[in-house]
Amino acid sequence: MRASIVNIITFTLAVTMIGCGKKEATESQVNECKQLIYSHNGYEPSRMDYIEMKSDGSIIIKYHRTTSNKTWTLRCYKGEPQVWADGGKVWLDI
Repeated sequence: MRASIVNIITFTLAVTMIGCGKKEATESQVNECKQLIYSHNGYEPSRMDYIEMKSDGSIIIKYHRTTSNKTWTLRCYKGEPQVWADGGKVWLDI
């Protein structure tokens, strides 16, 4: 009896975990995002790293600045490039 309960719980957790899987952006989507950011502000795509695709479809990119030795978080959201403003905790259009 106890083994059956453990099996049911294990199966339920496995099915739940499958539904929580993250969707990854395609290489084409990442490149389009990098080009969108580049077209708006000239940030070099070679200094951009893909981080993840969020559930809302936004693509998160890290941009490594050479002038200040800092890293900025950028995203492409609904066709618009944005930068994360850490102080205000908001996304700003760029």
